[in-house]
Amino acid sequence: MSRRWGEISTIGLTRSILSPSTNCTWFISGNSEDHVTLTFTYIDIYTYRPNTNSSTCDTTFVEVLDGEDEDAPSLGKFCAGTIPPALTSRGSSLVVKLFQRNGVGQGFRATYEISASACGGTLVALEGSFTSPNYPVGYPMNAECIWNVQSSPGNKVLISFRQMAIESSDYCNNDFVEIHEGSSSGTLLGHYCGDSVPGNATAAENIWVLFRSDGEGQAAGFWADYALQHGNELNGSDGEIASPLWPTSGFYSGDFYWRVTVGENMVIRVAFTEFSIGSAPTTQCYDSRISFKIHDGYDETAPTILNQCGQTVPEPVTSTGNVIYIAYKKPVLHGYGSFHLRWSEISPPELQILGSTNITGCGGNFTIGPNNKTTLLSPNYPSPYISNMRCEWYIFTDQLHRVKLKVEDFDVESSASCRYDKVEFYDTADSGDDYVLNSTQCQRTLSGTTLVSKGRSLKIVMVSDASLERPGFNFTISTECGGIIRSMNGEVGRITSPNYGHGNYDHSICFWVLIVRPGRTIKITFNDMNISAPPQGGCTTDYLVLRNGGHPDSPLLGTGRYCGNNKPPDMETSSNRLYVKFLTFSSGGRGFSLTYSEISQRCGGQIMLTEDVREFTFNSPNFNLPPPPYTECEWVISAPPHDAVQIDFLLTFDLTTTFG
Repeated sequence: MSRRWGEISTIGLTRSILSPSTNCTWFISGNSEDHVTLTFTYIDIYTYRPNTNSSTCDTTFVEVLDGEDEDAPSLGKFCAGTIPPALTSRGSSLVVKLFQRNGVGQGFRATYEISASACGGTLVALEGSFTSPNYPVGYPMNAECIWNVQSSPGNKVLISFRQMAIESSDYCNNDFVEIHEGSSSGTLLGHYCGDSVPGNATAAENIWVLFRSDGEGQAAGFWADYALQHGNELNGSDGEIASPLWPTSGFYSGDFYWRVTVGENMVIRVAFTEFSIGSAPTTQCYDSRISFKIHDGYDETAPTILNQCGQTVPEPVTSTGNVIYIAYKKPVLHGYGSFHLRWSEISPPELQILGSTNITGCGGNFTIGPNNKTTLLSPNYPSPYISNMRCEWYIFTDQLHRVKLKVEDFDVESSASCRYDKVEFYDTADSGDDYVLNSTQCQRTLSGTTLVSKGRSLKIVMVSDASLERPGFNFTISTECGGIIRSMNGEVGRITSPNYGHGNYDHSICFWVLIVRPGRTIKITFNDMNISAPPQGGCTTDYLVLRNGGHPDSPLLGTGRYCGNNKPPDMETSSNRLYVKFLTFSSGGRGFSLTYSEISQRCGGQIMLTEDVREFTFNSPNFNLPPPPYTECEWVISAPPHDAVQIDFLLTFDLTTTFG
């Protein structure tokens, strides 16, 4: 090849696997005064050992020779997924050889440039290195090099410097290396010269790096490493996530995760544009070592709303809260993996406002909004219901309210144990996962009574036998403020007083119990406070009470009782439960609005080691006593560039032994 620049690429880079015995040679030459610079941008070559489920580079590699024939000295043999720094010939020629025996992978891609000082390029491998021209001999004068380090959507790029030796100048105006997020017009992440090694730089998806030298002075240059960080915390109203190296589907491996958080009181819709996980023809993941899952919550302990492999693009899925957790596991020798999805913030499904329309028929799912009322009638009411019948009704409302049922009329075949005809009322279990029987009724004395659910749903079951049919029942269904709010997925939520945002509150008695995951605590932040307070002071008529626990007799949180117009400070419970009571005897204000969020136990955090702070001591909660049940702590320890972190356990290391 005698072009001044170009690309070398194996056939079928994006999809096909190289044939079992692929051997190719490329010769790149310039004029006598030129040098050839070869920059690898992608390497996916392995030696497959089927009996060990591992891969090596023994018999499959790409080799670069510094000369004009195959007897020239070798500059290195390369394989797997790591990219070497750019390779520059001593003379005017390079030879590139691909040798494969029992190999797997898609091959490689590299760009070359023939000039006195070639440099720069687009880098897309999982990890690799790049250097200034001629490093470490010394970069040329009047050089300009641009590197684009690219990751797939929803992921990040990390740049770290091993060595830095660039001519110093005021404000680094002469020779310098400069890093931007995305492109040359993106956010400036760093502008460097001199001998001090810069700190790491991280950016979303892409990093743009510029090296420039002027016409005076030289130095050794720099060596930089990069790594694509797949698995991140993503926030906003919409975005994209793709597999490593997408749109290619390289022979990579690893465990990757993404956590997406949108605005409170919103849910997340995930739609796929591409999906190819494993080689199975069906959507099942036959091998437990490869999987793709979307969890409806903060981490992998949350319920799964998608668990799929294969080549079929999944149907869109929607979360129930404002957080999802995506987990993708890919062993290196289990086929190719590639996916691309778009996520977006959407409003929850609209509540079905029943108004004054009667609910008739035998069973169904119904949702009633706050301040609405409807009627539930047994089949054929007021005529006799049919025999041998079983009907199930599920009544729902929003999470700040409970279902209120008033019995207007009740007439079914009665017996001492309700063994013939009966109506059963089910409430949500304390765990929130199922329904538990609240009561079984068949007596006419039920007329005129009222039943209120614990949480936001109520299940009603009517059963009849083969004889003595009666008129049945007439229930009025409405809502009442309060209830049990289970935030088991780590989402952020809000509790507001009745009618908040639509006028002043009325006479209200509301009780809420907020429950988050075991081992977590609850942070409360007030957005608004406008509760009528008497002129003489004190919160005696209208007030809000917070308790540090899940019961009416739990200890008060903060000062306990609040009213007036001043927002209370942020507070935090000491357990995973919060009791909230709102009581008013007037309609004298907007009410209140508070935001709750789940946080970890008071442990863990960021530990920054510096040149001045060389050590730090930390311990588990309650040390020298056992930590609280379900405690989960995470410490992130950072050290200066090129320093390692050493952890020494002092005094005691005593944790319960578990298996698996």
